[in-house]
Amino acid sequence: MVLHPYSVLGFHPATGQSLCAHVLAQNGLHAFAEAAQQFVGGDHVFIAAHPGHLRENQDVFFPGDGWVGSAPPAAFGDDRPGGAPAITEPDDLPAAPVAPENAPMHIVIPKAETTLARQIKAGSGVVMRETAQGLVLDYEGNLYGAENLRTYAERLKHAAGRAAANYPTLARLWLRTAADVEIVGDYDVATWRPQLSTDAVAQAALARWGVSAAEAPDPRGMSELVR
Repeated sequence: MVLHPYSVLGFHPATGQSLCAHVLAQNGLHAFAEAAQQFVGGDHVFIAAHPGHLRENQDVFFPGDGWVGSAPPAAFGDDRPGGAPAITEPDDLPAAPVAPENAPMHIVIPKAETTLARQIKAGSGVVMRETAQGLVLDYEGNLYGAENLRTYAERLKHAAGRAAANYPTLARLWLRTAADVEIVGDYDVATWRPQLSTDAVAQAALARWGVSAAEAPDPRGMSELVR
């Protein structure tokens, strides 16, 4: 039996998150079955099987992925100084974010009046990590009203889980610098517990983002305030 590489494209209907699964299969139909084995229990919808292993941001592009600069790009109706676009050309994008071993995962809030603040839904759980290609944001805003993403702690956990697994997603952005975000805590993926700072600056950023101090700690122990 000869197996060939396939890339299976699909999405999760509840969250809208896209995926590109690399499998070895006899043919396209077999590739769908192999992808289903990878994502068993995830209720994913697979829509296409492409021969070969497509590289995200090189051979296949998902909307929402891109380098974000420190000023609003033309896509938002503004131009950067000198007319340079805030988002780089596709050839400059990293193939996949690979985090250094034991790299910390920060909880961040986009600063007001920035591209990020307009690009990410207020109240989203947003985590930032340093990778070999630079800084990467993963976020979850529960745009589709999922019952398991109602609280800020749940949205943070979902974003952190995708970040920890490098899961293919629309909700990911690469940053050149951290100038447009405020770090308000750290996320411990070993225990799946967010640790939010209680200093005045962090609390003000959380309040502006629509997160009250009362929303963490969580009664199920998912969230913890660092004092």
